[in-house]
Amino acid sequence: MSMIRLLKLKDYITLSGTICGILALMVGILINDLSLAFFFIMICQGTDLLDGYVARKLNQKNEIGKEMDSLNDLFCFGVVPAMLIFIGYCDDLPFELIFYIPAVIIFILGALLRLARFNIMDAKGYTGIVTPFSGLIVTIFYYIDYFSIQTFEENNFISIWVQLLFPFLLGFLGYLNITTFIIYGEELKKKSGNLKYVFISGGILTIVIGIIGLTFPKQLAALPFLLLFIISFVLGWVYIFIGFKNYLKNRPV
Repeated sequence: MSMIRLLKLKDYITLSGTICGILALMVGILINDLSLAFFFIMICQGTDLLDGYVARKLNQKNEIGKEMDSLNDLFCFGVVPAMLIFIGYCDDLPFELIFYIPAVIIFILGALLRLARFNIMDAKGYTGIVTPFSGLIVTIFYYIDYFSIQTFEENNFISIWVQLLFPFLLGFLGYLNITTFIIYGEELKKKSGNLKYVFISGGILTIVIGIIGLTFPKQLAALPFLLLFIISFVLGWVYIFIGFKNYLKNRPV
């Protein structure tokens, strides 16, 4: 059977997300524009939700689509964000390489192992945080740094802490992908979709308004969105804590 016949509408949406992931990596490597690169990652987040929505509404389920979705998640939300942070934040200093190289490896392997486990399990809920969510947390953390610089100046207090904590965040999120101490049931899994929409909509709006804001004083344009991303980052960890709390509630006594 030809590839065209194997693919359905939701698979083409998945491929559009993969293309955005490729563009993000190209932009990060060739012109070192991380803000534009992570904008493409935000588009990937949108296509990831859209292909699932289309699959459910049109009842489009196929084996190749399942494999494509996993490979797309690994690439767009595992490999690309980690490599962009490595390119943008890690200098050639031995001190930084010691922290960043293991962190990037752990983050990518965490995404790979989580997706591999998910594909062989037949459960209504899931264990560990999903790979697109860990990629979203990385994106939000980057934009906290970006808008703190636009609001204040380079090497401000917030930016310094973001740069110091980034390798540790990558490593910890890689662990959270595969941990068994965070679980979500089917009901909470459905509700979590609303939270993702808030993060994604806020992220895309921030980029658009941030571009418009270039014609205005940077501080006035960027400060509200710096606060938005900080709040989003906190909400993300609240969501993670809910998964840990759910584990404590349901663990055998």
